[in-house]
Amino acid sequence: MTKFAWANEAILMVDRLWEANDYARGRTVLEDILYEEPGYAPAHNYAGWYAMYHLNDLKTAEMHFQYALKFDSTLAVVYIHYSELCFRTGNVKTLLRLINMSEKVEEVDTANLLNDLGRLHELTGNYPHAAQSYKSAVSHTMNSEAIDVILANRKRVVRKYRLFGAWYSWLL
Repeated sequence: MTKFAWANEAILMVDRLWEANDYARGRTVLEDILYEEPGYAPAHNYAGWYAMYHLNDLKTAEMHFQYALKFDSTLAVVYIHYSELCFRTGNVKTLLRLINMSEKVEEVDTANLLNDLGRLHELTGNYPHAAQSYKSAVSHTMNSEAIDVILANRKRVVRKYRLFGAWYSWLL
């Protein structure tokens, strides 16, 4: 039996409660897990997810994602949620750090993180960097559907660059 066996069972209970839209009870169980096992990375990931999507408390979400990675840098799902947080907050520096960390973790979909980086660059008008991020994202995936989405993003950013690039650059 592993050290966190009971916590793994409790996380499954949180899943069931949240699937039944009982977020209050799920949050209580999650808080109990974190009280008993403050180093349990999956609970921090869940707490970060809850803070980001249900409370819109991005600072708390970031704190929990950081703890999750501190306690288990191989927990793949944290990278996806933390990447979304970086996109929402415009935090390119942290997203780049996550991408570098993710390349050492087999289960992490680095292409998804690179796509988020492209979207972030695109939103800030940095079209050449966006196009390069999308190109890198394609090279990091074998999923045909993901490739189609990423290539559509790249096509869009190339059109934007052609439309805004020449005259837009002097504004920056």
